[in-house]
Amino acid sequence: RRAIGTAAASAASPQVARRPCPAECADAAASSGSFPLAALAAGPYVGIASFLDARSLGRADVACRLLRGLNDQPTGPWHTMGEQTFFGMELDVVGGFQPFEQARTLGGNRSEDSWKARCALFRRSTPTFSAPFNGSEISHVDNPDEVAYCRCRLRTDLLDARPDRGVYIEVDVRSNVDNLSLAVVDFEGGGRSSVTFSPETGAVLRERKVREAPRAIEGTAMELHWDILLLVAIVLHIYLAPFTKVEESFNLQAVHDALVHGTDLASWDHLQFPGAVPRTFLGALFASALAWPAPGFFHCSGLALLTAVRLAVGICSWASHVRLRAVVSRTWGVPEARALGLLTALQFHLPFYMSRTLPNIFSLQLATLAHAELLGLALLGVAAAVFRCDLLVLIVTFFTAAFVTARAAALGAAASVAIDSVNGFVAALALAGDWGTHPALWYFYSALPRALLGALPLLVVGVLFERRARGPAAAALAFVALYSLLPHKELRFIFPAIPLLNAAAAAGAARCLRWKGLLKVLATLALLGLGVGTAFATAVMTVASSANYPGGVAMKGLHALEPPTSPALSVHIGNLAATSGVSRFSQERRDWRYSKEEGLSKDGLASRGFDRLLTEWPEVAGYRCVAAARGFETLAVQKWSWPPLSVVKVPRVFVLAKSADGATVPCSPENNYSDLEA
Repeated sequence: RRAIGTAAASAASPQVARRPCPAECADAAASSGSFPLAALAAGPYVGIASFLDARSLGRADVACRLLRGLNDQPTGPWHTMGEQTFFGMELDVVGGFQPFEQARTLGGNRSEDSWKARCALFRRSTPTFSAPFNGSEISHVDNPDEVAYCRCRLRTDLLDARPDRGVYIEVDVRSNVDNLSLAVVDFEGGGRSSVTFSPETGAVLRERKVREAPRAIEGTAMELHWDILLLVAIVLHIYLAPFTKVEESFNLQAVHDALVHGTDLASWDHLQFPGAVPRTFLGALFASALAWPAPGFFHCSGLALLTAVRLAVGICSWASHVRLRAVVSRTWGVPEARALGLLTALQFHLPFYMSRTLPNIFSLQLATLAHAELLGLALLGVAAAVFRCDLLVLIVTFFTAAFVTARAAALGAAASVAIDSVNGFVAALALAGDWGTHPALWYFYSALPRALLGALPLLVVGVLFERRARGPAAAALAFVALYSLLPHKELRFIFPAIPLLNAAAAAGAARCLRWKGLLKVLATLALLGLGVGTAFATAVMTVASSANYPGGVAMKGLHALEPPTSPALSVHIGNLAATSGVSRFSQERRDWRYSKEEGLSKDGLASRGFDRLLTEWPEVAGYRCVAAARGFETLAVQKWSWPPLSVVKVPRVFVLAKSADGATVPCSPENNYSDLEA
């Protein structure tokens, strides 16, 4: 032990001699009680030498050499670690480890003979907490560019204690914050952490929080405000744009019917308007199950119930993104996770659509979870088989085990077929071109810049300077490239790629903040500019998009204009109104008859005798104009005023009432009618 202490005392020297010791050195050491550094046997080094300074490298050299010598003895520390488990950094008064017997560590008198079983039981029964630690006895060595993204700490001053207390070398594995300090220091394998254990040369090191010496805790649980920021953005978009578009109608009507009509399938909207493409009901049933307390306990109806449904869908989308951000924090670091949360919250498209009942959003929720899970391809298989088959393109780009995906996809498809009978995809039915086409590179020069906004230049920085960002970015861009082969293109089709691209952009932002000197100052100013520009662009797009629902505004205004005691009315919903905000949630009067009969001309409407019309025509024979709902027309630049851009709205949907005397009163400036706005 005196020899060990001598070696440890000399460990602070930056250079360590590596000359082999002649045989007489050992005899001299045995007789004198000293042990020169040159006498240390040669052995493998901890695989962290490439990013240690000279002083720390000297300590690592001494520690590894001495440890190899101790392991040659029957009572070496790494031979006994299988029986005694040490809680790392739980220091006693003199700075040594406090050992615990295996039985007490693992709980009760339970013990396992197999080292694998011991480790599994240990992981289940031992609490952990996150880093960093604050203390002068720890040497912090950080290198974000290291392949494993580890933070290593060395302890060599423990060598003057008992040999069975060992040499403490802790590796913080950034790839798993739940087991942040669970590491196997395997000196035979170069000292790298691993999830495979060697009972002869490996040791499980685990840390826990000690009440007597509380330490700084840093982790995802302490930074929930970055996630709350995205949730606030989602709720704000629901408030500013509460209505829905025709793309959401299938799932939205199904959610309404499941909540209102239940098992009365004859009343479901799907029987009257099945749509052009058969789709699954699984997403709608899931959303209705989440929103069931709204009508069941709070007796919500109409637009209030629609808001509850969108909140439920939005919270699910938000939760999947929270999981992704947590994994980014664990694998890449806290700055990257912060940047991911801020970038996503400032953008327009993801927060705007996260609460909408689109099949793309249901698949986005599973795809985002899949990005965050090691075995996430199973979730991708379910999302592809049930909601969006185009996700198969994303699966192909991931180079993972096909049988896992195939099994999950088969289970998802079986459930979908059992409920829906038919499951299709637009591209498979060769109907994509019927809804318009775009050039092959449209996603890259139009859709992605609008979706990413300020994250686009950061994505370039991440791909160029961060190796870890290249894999997710390559997978996402490959998905977009393959999906560009389809003629019909919409931004929502590439939603599953946006979280991956945002993560790569977050890595680029964190990289900018790690630059030094003037470059860091310039990068910080650039990041602030990108953030302000993104927020401004999002505000403009939010205001413009909220004006795109004149049908919903007209329907809401119609119910507000009619007193609650008015007799039952028949209302015809025109094509523009039906596709710009009208849904079954907005049909608040149960005693009214709502019709969406298609293909009617002006004369046809007049001959049907409807009491009220929601139409894009400002004049119909025998009807008088009651109100007009304004919708988006264009953006106008305002000089010398704030804001510099304004949204120009024009009448889009007109509310017409049947004249008692058969007179025709058009919606014109000289006539007095209500001007409806969202």
